[in-house]
Amino acid sequence: MLASRRVSALCLACAWGAACASSAVVGPGEDDGHDAAPPTDARVGRPDTGVDDAGADDAGAEDAGADAGARDAGDEDAEVDADTPRLCGFTLGERCRDPRDCDDGCWCNGAEVCRNARCIEGTPVCGAPFDCVSQECDEATRTCGALVLDDSVCDDGDVCTGAEVCDRRLGCVEGTPLRCDDGDGCTTDRCEDPVGCVFAPRDLDGDGFVDSRCTDGPDADCRDDRADINPDQPEICDNFEDDDCDGRADVFDPDCAP
Repeated sequence: MLASRRVSALCLACAWGAACASSAVVGPGEDDGHDAAPPTDARVGRPDTGVDDAGADDAGAEDAGADAGARDAGDEDAEVDADTPRLCGFTLGERCRDPRDCDDGCWCNGAEVCRNARCIEGTPVCGAPFDCVSQECDEATRTCGALVLDDSVCDDGDVCTGAEVCDRRLGCVEGTPLRCDDGDGCTTDRCEDPVGCVFAPRDLDGDGFVDSRCTDGPDADCRDDRADINPDQPEICDNFEDDDCDGRADVFDPDCAP
């Protein structure tokens, strides 16, 4: 009866998943000739390795957390890149197929153009094609300010050419040349930069002597149309001219006396 109960208990253990090497009953202290089976993990039916499954689960959770953290960091970097403002004109030089590829999102610098598969700059919305005209552009409101004309940009630095001015439609416009005229027939009137008008005693031939019709005295030029005749010239005795302007010509001049 006792042996029968032990067999029944052993069979019941086998039914529960325990290893049954033999249906024979082994008494206390007896060796059944088989090594003892390693303990099993009743939860999964695998040998117990001594490793704590809970610890493994924790390690997996830590790895998953690290991966999630890396993804979050990547998302943050993407958000920073998206929030970083792009400079106007950043598409210039980029390859393109149509103008939409070149649009930098800015209004003031005009619509970029796709030409020969490259992005090139457009025409600014505000301003004029003249150096002397300027106009502010407000990117935020997408509006143009008032035109500002700067005459100083047109100034050529020459007082005799007059004051150049800036025209909003024409750009720099030449000034009116300075007119120098004192109404005196015995002066030569001219403009000299940077002085301006100069009214000099008349010396048409430029020999340094004033026309005798405008002055008296020994330095008067008797022939203001010829630079080789003036008070500084020697008398030539056979040319029928008063070369030295002393009022006597050739043989009548003491300088020609034999």
